[in-house]
Amino acid sequence: MLDLYIKTGPKTPRGGQMFDEPLKAYGPNVNGIRGTWNGGGDLSDNFDSFKAGLKSGLTPERAAREATFTGHMAENSGFTKVAVIANFVNDDVIVAELGSKKGRLTPVEVAELLDRLTGGGLSQSALVTYFKLAFPAVPLRVLLDAGAWVRVGDGDLSDEGFNVLLRSWL
Repeated sequence: MLDLYIKTGPKTPRGGQMFDEPLKAYGPNVNGIRGTWNGGGDLSDNFDSFKAGLKSGLTPERAAREATFTGHMAENSGFTKVAVIANFVNDDVIVAELGSKKGRLTPVEVAELLDRLTGGGLSQSALVTYFKLAFPAVPLRVLLDAGAWVRVGDGDLSDEGFNVLLRSWL
C-alpha cells in the first residue's frame, strides 16, 4: 500500500511527479494507494476537494476518486477501486453529506442519514443545527417547527407532516 505525504512548494516538483516517482520505484510491489486526509493545515486540499464533491452530490467513493488529487492520480495509475474509511466524522463531513442529498432524498430520509452519521444522536437540536448548516435557505422558524417531529420530540408532527414541512427546501 502506497501512502504518500505530498506537499508542493515553490522549489518542489509538481505533485503529479512526486506521486509518480515512488510508484515507478516500487513498481509491482504497490497494490494500492491510501489517501489520509484531514481538515486544515498543510494537507487540507484533498479533504476540501472531497467535501466539495460530496456537496455537489457525489457519493463518498466517487468524491474520493473524481474530486481529489489522490483519486485522479490513483485512477491514472490503474487503481480504480475506492473504499472510503472514516475514522471519525466531523461536522463538515456531516453537513456536506446531508447537503449532497438535496432533491435526492425525502426530509425523513435525510434525518435518518443524520442519525446514522451522528451515531444515533438525532435530537431536536441536532436536526435544527445540521439542517440549517446543510440547507441554509430553510427558514429557522420552519426548522424550529420541524422540532415537533415525533421522532425527535414530544410533538405530534408525523413523518408525512415532516416531509411536507421541509420538502420545498430539501
